[in-house]
Amino acid sequence: MSESKIWHRQCISCKEVKLVQYTENNGKSSVVHTTCPDKSLQDTNANYKCRSCRSKMTLESLELQLKMMEDQGHSR
Repeated sequence: MSESKIWHRQCISCKEVKLVQYTENNGKSSVVHTTCPDKSLQDTNANYKCRSCRSKMTLESLELQLKMMEDQGHSR
């Protein structure tokens, strides 16, 4: 038997809520909806960014790096 917790994680950028199933094998058989299934995940939950926001940040960072490299090349 296991307890399944449905973890509602909210992206800090776009505020989209993702559902993650978190299962503990502790002899119970139930489903619980929660915003943080375990205290060890509290920091992860507080700083969560969804995949699309992480991809957008990575792309913006790459574009900025390329622009900086071009500017350095032109200034020489």
